Parts: sequence; C-alpha cells; structure tokens
Amino acid sequence: MGTDEKTTARQRARQVAAERTKKLEDALAEAFAAADAIDRIEQSTDEKITKLRQEAEQRAQDEQVRQGEAIRSLLELGENRKQLAATLGLTPKEMRAAVDAAGTASSSTESGSMEHSSGEERTPESSPEGGTEAG
Repeated sequence: MGTDEKTTARQRARQVAAERTKKLEDALAEAFAAADAIDRIEQSTDEKITKLRQEAEQRAQDEQVRQGEAIRSLLELGENRKQLAATLGLTPKEMRAAVDAAGTASSSTESGSMEHSSGEERTPESSPEGGTEAG
C-alpha cells in the first residue's frame, strides 16, 4: 500500500469512526431525553394523584358531614342508635364519627346555636350532644 492509499484509508476510517461516534451520541441523547421525559411524567402523575386524593378526601369529609347531619336528625326524631347503626350498616364508631363531623362543621360555621340543614335553629341543649337521645 502506498502513502496515498494509507492516507485515503485513514481518512475513510476517521469518517466511519466519526459517523459511528455521532450515531452513539445521538442515541445516548435520545435515551437521556426519554429518561428525563419519564421522570417528568412520573412527577406530574404523582402530583395529580396527590391532588385527586386531597379532593376525594375533602368530598368524603363533606359527605360524612351530610351523613352525620342526617343521623343527628334521625336521633332527634327518637330513632334508636343501635337499630339505626344496623340499618345504615355502620359501626357505633362510624356513627359517632359522622355525628362528630357534622357537629364540627356546624360549630365552625356558627358559634352558640347550630342551624340544621332544614333551616331550623337548634340550641346545644336540643342537639344530640345535649344527652336527650334514645339509645
């Protein structure tokens, strides 16, 4: 092989090596870009899940207040606590939690007297916490 042939062969070798290096760099850049995108997707998903859980917890708390207000009304109408729990499929602890949630919601909106969802005003003595309930 002559000098010119060696020079040409080296140039071709460098060109092939440069093309290979460029392909490697391009593929690595794609892999890293995809990994970054995956991280962003996972982070966004985690944030959305957290937000959805918070919203669901708030809606569930709102419904527990509504349930507690209904239970309180039933107790005020003289329903037996144990029979009511059985009818509603609630444990005594769940009944208490619902009524407590309704009481907390009522006391946070008004101090002193509480207003029932029907619009009638109740004093603390006439509420279930006043101790005049059956059960």
